[in-house]
Amino acid sequence: MRRKLVPLSNNSSSLFINVLSSISTVLNTLSGVFVEDLIRGHTKWNPSEHEATWIMRIFVVVTGMLCVALVFVVAQLGTLFQVTKSQHHLENVHKMGCF
Repeated sequence: MRRKLVPLSNNSSSLFINVLSSISTVLNTLSGVFVEDLIRGHTKWNPSEHEATWIMRIFVVVTGMLCVALVFVVAQLGTLFQVTKSQHHLENVHKMGCF
């Protein structure tokens, strides 16, 4: 079954740009934490700023490719993913009532 591509309106494109900006921020922050806490904090190797920059870039690219790959996995799950997500919300709704 082929899906038709829906053209983006002005509102959709601005939403898409905001999502990309948020993802970029999260990936850059995560790569910084990876270098500072995991590499410099738990190993004896202390990379220079140039080496740390390249490690962070590689980490962002690999993590981004992993996220893109997971989008295709979730798209193949289809309704199974939606049912699981709905069930998760139904199971946890009583916890929100406590707070």
